[in-house]
Amino acid sequence: VGASVLLSGTANSAVLPLYRFTIQANGGVANIVRDYSPVNVFSWTSIVEGSYTLSVQVSDAASGKNGQVSIPFQLTSLVTGSTPVVTATDHPLVALYSAPPCTGQVRVYFQAANSLRSVTPWQPCQASRSTNFYIAGMYPNSTYIMVQQVQNAGNSTLGPRLPFQTGGLPGYLPNVYLKSVPNAATNTSQSAMVVSPYNLTTVQTTPFATDIYGRVIWFLPVEPFIPYITLVRPTPAATFIVLPAVNAATGNNALSQTLQEVDLLGNVVHETTVPRINVQLAAMGQDPINWFSHEGLRLPNGHTLTFGSVEKLLTNVQGPGTVDVVGDMILDLDPQFQV
Repeated sequence: VGASVLLSGTANSAVLPLYRFTIQANGGVANIVRDYSPVNVFSWTSIVEGSYTLSVQVSDAASGKNGQVSIPFQLTSLVTGSTPVVTATDHPLVALYSAPPCTGQVRVYFQAANSLRSVTPWQPCQASRSTNFYIAGMYPNSTYIMVQQVQNAGNSTLGPRLPFQTGGLPGYLPNVYLKSVPNAATNTSQSAMVVSPYNLTTVQTTPFATDIYGRVIWFLPVEPFIPYITLVRPTPAATFIVLPAVNAATGNNALSQTLQEVDLLGNVVHETTVPRINVQLAAMGQDPINWFSHEGLRLPNGHTLTFGSVEKLLTNVQGPGTVDVVGDMILDLDPQFQV
């Protein structure tokens, strides 16, 4: 649980292979984590213990041939007995808390010295496997104490006090200065602010979060090959909809742009591309999009709304002659990021 698993697919006879990666939990539906793209590797991470089927599908755009390979995979618990475990992740401000099997529901309190106590949402207990939490919203270089609470049939039980030490911040994060210091009149009902700069001309700052005093409590790790990234919105599932923009310096163009849902560590949960969206739009008799614009809104039914920009040359619509017109198409993507 929590390990990074690198999947790689190879299509030896394909000329223009496109790869799709799917993950299926035992007894569940196949989850498309990366839709068809030229990228033949995918790093998968899950904190849900159990059996999985990992699959890679390939489609050769040149010949029209298709293929698929699936393998079984098992994620085992970090808990070896009846005592919970706290494990460091690749993110210096995010811990992985593993609760042993229990009955009822469980949540985790965490607190550092001279700071307010925080708590995770409740999760249903698992009778035969661990329940795992990403613990986020912590200050750097701080020692936290974590305690789980199990509630069952009106009875509440606290677990042992487990320490966790956070790490330092990366050098690419900015210094934050407040123009107005919080005071007694400050609304503290929302204790965190997520900041995501947007700049098309220079390498921008990665998305990050602070408390109301400007102290960093989370950031989205920078992907080495994606210097531009915009966090659009968080979701109720503690994930984020992001738009990794294209980098003209590496020869990429808007058609290589992706729309992603990532977790607190930056691991991809779902990913689709402009060409993949256009294949589906063409099958529906709709115009293609040129790029993803600036939205990723999670709906209560699990769907995601986003914008695709449509560019057309139109005649005699804004005075005489042909003009270049750009508009927006609203796309409704299902939980698998399919149109």
